Amino acid sequence: MLSRARSRRVVAAVGVAVAAVSLAACDKPAQSITAQAGSTALKVNPSTFCSDGEHCKNYDIGKTLPALTIAPDGKVLVDVPKQLVGRGWAINAVDVDGKTQLGNTGAITDSHSYRLTASVNNGKPFIVQVVQLKGNKTDGSLWSFLVKPSATKS
Repeated sequence: MLSRARSRRVVAAVGVAVAAVSLAACDKPAQSITAQAGSTALKVNPSTFCSDGEHCKNYDIGKTLPALTIAPDGKVLVDVPKQLVGRGWAINAVDVDGKTQLGNTGAITDSHSYRLTASVNNGKPFIVQVVQLKGNKTDGSLWSFLVKPSATKS
């Protein structure tokens, strides 16, 4: 049988270990994605990142989304870290109002990249949202960037 002092130390040590594991889960580094059009690459940090589908952190990305200007007939390559592929991910294209859905890819589970065309919104700017999946639903992780088709074709 443990003495009271020793049992208090054991309980305290277990509490510290549990707190450290919990904090480590919250502080996992956020993964960034890459969007590329031609020779222009854009690193996109998450606005929200959920390290395990439960421990989420919101990031202040400001009011301006990172933007990628491409030819109206161009393609955007979206590349996610291989660590995100295992649980699945998807792309949503939405109008700049953020409300009008222009299309989505459905779950992507077998590739770390996907190409989409600039003509998604008939030559008008649109927002690309990359979401991490948990099962068939989003886990809360979100990366967003603006695609601005230029006036000239490539």
